[in-house]
Amino acid sequence: MKDSSIIIAIEAATIGGEAINTVNARDLHEFLEVKAKFTTWIQSRINQYGFLEGQDFVKHEMEPGKGFKTGSQKNEALQSIAYADNFGQQGRIEYHISLDMAKELSMVERNEKGKQARQYFIECERRAKEAISSLPDFSNPVIAARAWADAKESEQKAVAQRDQAIATKAQISSSREASVMGKLSAASRKMQKLEQELGRNTTEATVTAVEKAIGQKYGKQGFRPLKKWCKDHDVTPNKVPCPRYGEVVAWPAAAWLDCYDIDLHALFGREDAA
Repeated sequence: MKDSSIIIAIEAATIGGEAINTVNARDLHEFLEVKAKFTTWIQSRINQYGFLEGQDFVKHEMEPGKGFKTGSQKNEALQSIAYADNFGQQGRIEYHISLDMAKELSMVERNEKGKQARQYFIECERRAKEAISSLPDFSNPVIAARAWADAKESEQKAVAQRDQAIATKAQISSSREASVMGKLSAASRKMQKLEQELGRNTTEATVTAVEKAIGQKYGKQGFRPLKKWCKDHDVTPNKVPCPRYGEVVAWPAAAWLDCYDIDLHALFGREDAA
């Protein structure tokens, strides 16, 4: 990027059932210095280029008397990154758009601002891919567990930084807000990736991981044959972090093979090599 000071806040949102990075279309509208009113601009662009709700963007109607302060609202100091009372408009609709849609909207403006915004989004995507590619070797449970602990600590620090800004009601710039939210989003994404990968490798796997991989449910008692196998063979299975239950058991490969004829190496080996 030529101008590293360009900042448009990146936020996590769920579109099409997938958690992805998005931007508030109002922020992009202001950055691009579009002369048309926001509502006219976004609706015309959606119709003109065939963007689909639930695939390229999601809409959120603001509650009466509440709003979210973004960098697009002129002459308004950013009090915090939380909702503020008596702010916003009834019926106001926010559009959270994917980075692909944001890049296309930027490009069709055919001006320097559009070029800068597009380069910024490309850089954001590059950094996100680098963060995911730096994941550890999940075939080693010790290394994977340590990596999860480090990622958890990073996420907690990012949350604490956000909460401190809210608690002190510090006035922060849009650049500072984007930095805080970016750190939190990156830490959360890494945590989610680690939690998904822990307990799904060639040496051990959780029941949930196997169910997702083969598309079959074993039911609430599906773990019992695995538990009995471990008891009969005097094996203590490992436990791995789980965002829903805190910890779950990752059953050894031999137990899966004997109890359910599931070969973890065949199931997850290709992923480990990728």
